[in-house]
Parts: sequence; C-alpha cells; structure tokens
Amino acid sequence: MKFLVLGATGMAGHMITLYLLEQGHDVTAFSTSPFRYCKNIIGDATNKEFVISMLRDENYDIVINCIGVLNQVCDEEPSEAVYLNSYLPHLLRDTLRQT
Repeated sequence: MKFLVLGATGMAGHMITLYLLEQGHDVTAFSTSPFRYCKNIIGDATNKEFVISMLRDENYDIVINCIGVLNQVCDEEPSEAVYLNSYLPHLLRDTLRQT
C-alpha cells in the first residue's frame, strides 16, 4: 500500500514510518526535516495551499497524520498549536474527501 505519513520525524511518526517500511509498504515521509529511510516531502504543514497540493498530486492509499503540538509549544505559539492540532486534521479530511 502507498502511505503518506505527516510528521514522520516526530515521536510517533518516525516509529510508524519505520514499521510501515519494515512491512514492505511504499512510504512517503512529510516533515520539516529529511527522513533518511524513504521518500521525503519537506514542507510546512501550516502552508494550507502546499498541503492541499501535496495531497492532490499523489494518490495515497492511506494518509496518517502524526503532526501535533505539545504543551510547551502550545503555550509559546498558541495560534500555531490551534492550527496544527485542530484545523489541520479537518483540512486533511476535507481535501481527501475531494480526491
């Protein structure tokens, strides 16, 4: 199967990505920094247009969202935290429903 893992270099994302690769899946990692074990898309998840085009440009079987902002960043950057933790999942759902 063809997977896109968002937040592939984070705590959960890197473990999920490695597991999927071990199982023989075709995995693309999306993150702000490279993931050396598979194909990469380097980008900023707060860039709505970029995220939408990324999802529409490829035909992924499954998209896994591992992007999340934890407590300290929530306090320091509340608008980014709200976007990534709340708005982004809805954007992903709405965009993927249209593909």
